[in-house]
Amino acid sequence: MEKVPWLSVIIPAYNLEDKIGECLTSVINQDFEEMELIVVDNGSQDHTSEVIREYQKRDHRIILERLEKNIAPSGARNHALKKARGIYVHFCDGDDLAAEHAYQTLYETTVKNEADVVTGNYMRRYPNQNNTIRPYTHYIGRTGLERCFEANNLALWNKIYKKKFLDENGLVFDSSMRYQEDILFHCQMLQCSPNIDYTDENVYIYTEPVGVEDTDPEVVGARYACSRCVKDGMKLQQKIFGQPLTENLMLWQRMFCHMFAWNFECSWKKIVDAKESEEAFYEMQKTLISIAQNNKNVLDWSENWMANEFIRITTVRFPVFCLMNYEQFMFIYTTQTKACHIELFKTGRLKVGTFYSVMLEKLEALKENYSSLPYDKFTQEKYWHEWNDIFHMYWCYIEDDGLKEKGWNQMMDTRRIMKKTAVGAIATEYSYYAVRWVFGVDDVALAVLSYQEYVMLFQLPENGYHIDIIQEFLREVDAGHVSVRRIIRAFGLWARYKLTHRRHNKK
Repeated sequence: MEKVPWLSVIIPAYNLEDKIGECLTSVINQDFEEMELIVVDNGSQDHTSEVIREYQKRDHRIILERLEKNIAPSGARNHALKKARGIYVHFCDGDDLAAEHAYQTLYETTVKNEADVVTGNYMRRYPNQNNTIRPYTHYIGRTGLERCFEANNLALWNKIYKKKFLDENGLVFDSSMRYQEDILFHCQMLQCSPNIDYTDENVYIYTEPVGVEDTDPEVVGARYACSRCVKDGMKLQQKIFGQPLTENLMLWQRMFCHMFAWNFECSWKKIVDAKESEEAFYEMQKTLISIAQNNKNVLDWSENWMANEFIRITTVRFPVFCLMNYEQFMFIYTTQTKACHIELFKTGRLKVGTFYSVMLEKLEALKENYSSLPYDKFTQEKYWHEWNDIFHMYWCYIEDDGLKEKGWNQMMDTRRIMKKTAVGAIATEYSYYAVRWVFGVDDVALAVLSYQEYVMLFQLPENGYHIDIIQEFLREVDAGHVSVRRIIRAFGLWARYKLTHRRHNKK
């Protein structure tokens, strides 16, 4: 009878002919023998399978599963899970590495108490810095459960799972999700009351994605800047928080706030297409309202600390967010997050209309010079420097209201045309921030705001909303977030001020 391996290492791979070998080497060179490697070639169009077969010749533990059609990482993992024979399972991405001694460390940890799940720390590798590897996490929770609720410990790869536990609880990956399906799996695992152990050792090396501007300029610099990612994030939150939770309520609250902040700041905020941004906004709004109605014991946005957290993320209070339409929210949000204050109405010495006519010439030259050029970093930087001159050296000096609005419309028309070109596309991190550098707001805000709203935006007080510091302090005290020592110190400072002020008045 064939011996059952202690560990099944599941590795999905798609078009990784240059990287899968390094990953496999890190696994088969472990000082741990009792394992099988199930490598799923997920419909690759390159020579990934050939590389895997070469490694099969060197190590009989490698099993190749070749899929003719790509079914996303979630589908590939589910396929491998059905084949896995190990007592425990580890999910490893094909462009990452298993840390040295990782599996021996995890094995020794499970022996202590037959844990359903074991989690460890992980490191990051930076390809743009000569593949430098640095420690990345240092979890501080006192138990394995607490560590699995920490904000940067929601991934799969720094954990192993008991196969029997997964099977008994029907835990598989949602193949309809393109993004965040691993976090959904993690959260569903936590809802099954697992016995979780941990090690402080680093057990995994995650490879930081290479900067998009160095590889493919056709892909938006922010990896998750699309409405699909936001929708998948909302689907995740609806599945986990759509029904009342009864255990570990504070841990779930903090996890929800972290998830929402990530979806808002790292996904929705980076979307550059106005239609996609609007679609994703309403998806967030609908989901948050639904969760707040169905899970009030956990997600009570009226609680002081949660209310303040929502304002920190969105700049508005939760009830206001629920009532706003997309255009209203974009205006309020942009007033609070604009990159800088811009003097829109400058005074020049040229004749009326001169700045306008020169600006039109510059816009035409911009289109003529850059429309057909291929992308490269230097050309893109030069392009945005020319935009900066057009905006700040010409448009801002137009004093006639009618011409200024016409000039604005001409700039926005040019911007829409140039966004379809290789150089003018908002497709890299540099271009995303260049828009804010030139216009003071995000690209999607330019698409949504009218001329009048844009002008009004920069005529508002530079400080935005006035914050009552004393009131905020009292809210924090009421929420129990301020220590007795700080309260006494605050009272002492207030008393000292009053005494000094009284002496001054007597003089």
